[in-house]
Amino acid sequence: MNKQSEVDIIGEIHATREAIAARFKNDLKAIFADAMKRQLEQASRLAIPPLAREGRSIPSEPEL
Repeated sequence: MNKQSEVDIIGEIHATREAIAARFKNDLKAIFADAMKRQLEQASRLAIPPLAREGRSIPSEPEL
């Protein structure tokens, strides 16, 4: 991967993060709740985290 590709990817990541933050008015709990909702909706496409496989709970809210 060349340097310009890395810069483009990082720029895209920053733009996406800024768009998500703006959509939820920088409310971290709302961002987290939306991410968890989308994760549950797409659960069949996601890998099962080790904690879930071991029967331990996954946090429902970010610790602030």
